[in-house]
Amino acid sequence: MRVRWLFASVVLLVSIAAVSGAGALAARSRHGGSRYGAKGLSVAQIHSIDARHPARVIVVLRRQFAGLPADRAHIWGRMAAVGPAEAALGSVIRGAGGRVLHTYRTLSAVSAVVTPGERQRLACESDVAAVVSDVLASPPAQPQVPAARGTTLQAPGNGQAVCPSNPSQPLVEPEGLSLIHADQVGGVDGSGVKVGFVADGIDVNNPDFIRPDGSHVITDYRDFTGEGTNTPTYDFEAFGDASSIAAQGSTVHDLSNFVDPAHGLPTGCDVILRGVAPGTSLAAMKVFGNSRTPLSTILQAMDWAVSVDHVDVLNESFGIDALPDTGQNLVVQFNRQAVAAGVTVVAGSGDEGAGY
Repeated sequence: MRVRWLFASVVLLVSIAAVSGAGALAARSRHGGSRYGAKGLSVAQIHSIDARHPARVIVVLRRQFAGLPADRAHIWGRMAAVGPAEAALGSVIRGAGGRVLHTYRTLSAVSAVVTPGERQRLACESDVAAVVSDVLASPPAQPQVPAARGTTLQAPGNGQAVCPSNPSQPLVEPEGLSLIHADQVGGVDGSGVKVGFVADGIDVNNPDFIRPDGSHVITDYRDFTGEGTNTPTYDFEAFGDASSIAAQGSTVHDLSNFVDPAHGLPTGCDVILRGVAPGTSLAAMKVFGNSRTPLSTILQAMDWAVSVDHVDVLNESFGIDALPDTGQNLVVQFNRQAVAAGVTVVAGSGDEGAGY
């Protein structure tokens, strides 16, 4: 019970911290233009393939240039090879009245809005491996007012049992430090390693993401939602991910400030948040905003983390278990390309699928 309750407390604190702080394709005849912009398609529209509903798709090219991974040594050669192939595909899509949304580097693919007829024709092209529906990978974020001082948080039994025995030595959270025995590895703190994580918005100036020398833990912060990096989001996934990885443990949080006094937590029930690898640098990719997120946007962020930031580790926690677990699962395909580029890919257990 202590583990569950303290975990809930840490999530609460993280939420509060968040608020405070190249085969060429031949051009063909033109067809009707798309009525849809880059966003706003419902699930029904995405899956409705008929003459009335142009649809968002991701077109995967057959040739993936396996000898040119998206690592530092090969990225420019890969771009020179992938670019013309994707440009040719884009010309075909635009010539048929469609709209190109994104092109990718790590995976040779293009996302676009096309008519149903064009989708069928693209699928028959010899240079095309698959045309996949650009599914909506997340529900809209539900705005929540973060808990404030005095908010009721129920603690089971004797609240004193969850507090540090020595008030001058705050508990170190999250408990993953001990659960994975990271607190028993001496002299290794992740220094020199760059970790990219894909989530929602975050405050890069939060005190727990500033090192003692004043440098930032988060060295790159990119927004792929179109909302901007300063627009508040309300899932707080990013703060949980970043804290678990590299929080500095510089801020002391008194749990008694956030729990109803009736539950018996004394003043000085202190915790600090320290990540399992506080020496790492982080690249934060914002893909979850205040509207639903297409898979193509998630892939765009992953692509940036691998091919531009050249992260050593890519942390994924998307909650996209609804995606079909098939050979066309583009997250799986992308992850294979990332691994080929030397990236270690880790995913949340909630992201189901055999490819993980």
